[in-house]
Amino acid sequence: MNRTDTVAAHEVAAEISRLIQTGVKMSLGFHSAAVSSNEPGTGLFLPGYTFLAKIIAFRKDGTRGSSARIMRVTVTLNSNDLYNIDVRYAARRSVVGDTVHFQLDDIYASMLNKFLLALDYDGDAVLNPRIVG
Repeated sequence: MNRTDTVAAHEVAAEISRLIQTGVKMSLGFHSAAVSSNEPGTGLFLPGYTFLAKIIAFRKDGTRGSSARIMRVTVTLNSNDLYNIDVRYAARRSVVGDTVHFQLDDIYASMLNKFLLALDYDGDAVLNPRIVG
């Protein structure tokens, strides 16, 4: 990654940070924000913003867990000038790699807060259907 890419990544991260409303950050237990320059799982250069959030994951049987896990939320700007959301958490014990909790591509900026807020849910679906309905 050259200097121009680094500057672009910081500018995009700053814009995404401004787009995400404070209430959404608080709802997710937002912390440890950083500039992201790679699309998770692909290694492609896509400038973005990543942060840690507290979200209740699913168990292997498909039900929600009883307590929140720390998950890495990455929002990247893609070549269509739209946003991608990738939410992952570290696999437990002997499983290698990250577990994907949620992924969605090509989101308009106006919809970003809606999808991020919908992650703060403890029902049977990944996203709160009352928010994204």
